Amino acid sequence: IGYAYKSIDDKDNNASGKVEQLSSVIDYLIDVANEQNIKVKQLWLDKIPGLIFVEDLAKKYNYKSTAGVINPIIGEYDDPANQRQELLTLNLTKDGNTIVYGSSGSGKNTFINSVVYSTIINHTAEEVNFYIMDFGSEIFRTYKKAPQVGDVLMVNDVEKVNNLFKMLFEKIAERKKILSNYNGDFSYYNKKNEKKMPLIVVIINNYEAFYENYSIHEEHMLSLTREGSMYGIVFILSVSSTNSIRYRLKQNFKQEYVLQLNDESDYSSVLGNIHKMYPSKIYGRGLVKLDNIYEFQTSYPYEPEKLSEHILEICEKLKDESNVFAEPVAILPDIVTSDYINSKLTGLNSIPLGVNKNTLSISTWDFMNNNSTIITASEFENMNFFIKPFIEQFRKLNNTNILVFDAINMLKEIENKDNIFCYHNDYDKVILSLNDIIQKQKDVFIKNNYNKDIFNNTKSVVCIIIGLDNLMMKLNQTVKDEYNSLIETSNMIGTIKFIFIDSIDIFKKMEYDNWYKAIIKNNQGIWIGNGISEQYTLKITKITRELQQEVENGFGYIVKRGTPVLTKFLTSEEGYE
Repeated sequence: IGYAYKSIDDKDNNASGKVEQLSSVIDYLIDVANEQNIKVKQLWLDKIPGLIFVEDLAKKYNYKSTAGVINPIIGEYDDPANQRQELLTLNLTKDGNTIVYGSSGSGKNTFINSVVYSTIINHTAEEVNFYIMDFGSEIFRTYKKAPQVGDVLMVNDVEKVNNLFKMLFEKIAERKKILSNYNGDFSYYNKKNEKKMPLIVVIINNYEAFYENYSIHEEHMLSLTREGSMYGIVFILSVSSTNSIRYRLKQNFKQEYVLQLNDESDYSSVLGNIHKMYPSKIYGRGLVKLDNIYEFQTSYPYEPEKLSEHILEICEKLKDESNVFAEPVAILPDIVTSDYINSKLTGLNSIPLGVNKNTLSISTWDFMNNNSTIITASEFENMNFFIKPFIEQFRKLNNTNILVFDAINMLKEIENKDNIFCYHNDYDKVILSLNDIIQKQKDVFIKNNYNKDIFNNTKSVVCIIIGLDNLMMKLNQTVKDEYNSLIETSNMIGTIKFIFIDSIDIFKKMEYDNWYKAIIKNNQGIWIGNGISEQYTLKITKITRELQQEVENGFGYIVKRGTPVLTKFLTSEEGYE
């Protein structure tokens, strides 16, 4: 309808001009923004890098550990829909059993490394104990000296693996009794008690190898993973395939982390609908289901090329600073060293001496509540391997002074430092000084109505006499009288303890002396080597056939109330020769 009066075709006439104007406007806006320091919010965050570190993440997110809550840093996850990135932790105390899936080379070792490292730098052995079955690369032996790590087991440690399962069942039975008064709740118990019960974390790296070699423990795994969480025992498994764990076992695991897998369909078989999200082809990348499906990056404890050296250094430092250690997996070692048994060194009332041969538990002696103790053998030479490492056990007791009377000059190389003072002569001066101290304490004791509590803050003294007969021969009668007074008064007050080391014939010669009868319990003591059934000075309730048999080097008996317990005793690294 109508006629065209005029038409103009400007299709391309000003195109270049408009482009130039647009560029000029953009340049102008950029200049103004720079001058005014105007920043525009980025439309999306940068991707999480492939190399992130535990301690850097702790600073970035102001991570603070909570005593008794084992919630280690394991990485960082990305939430692009909400333009945020968050710290990823593994709450073992709350959510317990965990499975880490990932094909070979996906980062499972790094994941476990982060769990253990982040935990040990933030929690003590009083809060958490690790037991690591490393059936893969065997890199986790670097944690063996950490006080929080009870043991690191390899695939060929058959006896240790079997004993670990035995120990775990014993722990559950023991904790069931304790927790029965706390609604059977591990966390509730720790909230209500000052002395905490440590969370036990069992890590099985390469579950396929574990199942192949220890299928006899399959039912044990079912039972432990089902009941253990209630009693503070949790498991972390690493597996290479989603089919490696049977459904019966898998349903006991609440937490699942999926690193890279060979088959894309496997992600949904573990996590459900993943909305076509797959982890990037970067080492340590994976998927996790929280309130939604997220991609995460596993953190490293330290720079990869220096990781082993750093972990060894950290573990050594933690060991030197700690007085509490995770209980090792019980086994009768070839040589019993202080490192093996000192998880039970808690004070003068619990000095580890060796390993009980029958139960494989660590044998201790209470020197706090025994004012006197005899250590003896049929021949003095039988005790040579034991005496020096035994004395060294006291070096960690900061609140106790150890005075060693070396009357036979066998310890010339022992160091007089820390709290240990060794005397090779001038015994009379030391005895007179000690008797003077104990007599003053006696006066205070009497003035305070015989109340021993007055000495609660007094530093304990332990006198170790090596070669009692030799010592007595070196004292004149006056000093002997002072010695008798010292012994009897010490027994009354309890601030000075005595340990007598000599052969049994010497104790037999002295057993009718007044001082000996006053303080020595003749049915208690430590016997090294053979011959316990052939003497009558250290009283045994019942002489059995086993007591009449010869024992191997390094063995002997700890006798309490007339009952001897066969024990493999502590020695130095050189062994029992």
